[in-house]
Amino acid sequence: MTKTMTRTMVAALALSLSAGAFAGVKDKKAKRASDETVTKTVTKTISACGNKELKVEIVWADYDKFVADPKTVKEMGSDQKNWVFAKAGKRAEATLKALSSLCADKDYKEEIAKLKSIKFHPAAGYKTGKTAFTLSKDSASIKVVAGHYFSRSTADFKRQIKKLY
Repeated sequence: MTKTMTRTMVAALALSLSAGAFAGVKDKKAKRASDETVTKTVTKTISACGNKELKVEIVWADYDKFVADPKTVKEMGSDQKNWVFAKAGKRAEATLKALSSLCADKDYKEEIAKLKSIKFHPAAGYKTGKTAFTLSKDSASIKVVAGHYFSRSTADFKRQIKKLY
């Protein structure tokens, strides 16, 4: 009986460790894919809008804290952390595409060309839907507080960003 319990405990521990390692790999892959999407898309935005520089950052430390928060874990239910990380990249891509689209208008292009940085942070609460955009007073940066439930569409973000200018 003791041998059976020991084997069962060892097997459960091994399964637990491998599941944790797998989740870590999935999270890393989701973050890397999001960063690669941003890198590809920001180049197109710079080209469309004429920015001298445009640094786009998904603040992963904030996302890591967010998905580790006990309240968030409870709200997430069966959803996985890598889903949150992947959707952060989709929201960044939609934001950059919205900016590029607005730059087809020379007046928006002139203003958006002043933009130097965009930072993405998670909205508090997993059930938070809307993504909020804030333009700095000098028009050099946008802070994006990304909701988790609603749209990641370029058209929706375009409407919201247009209101900043």
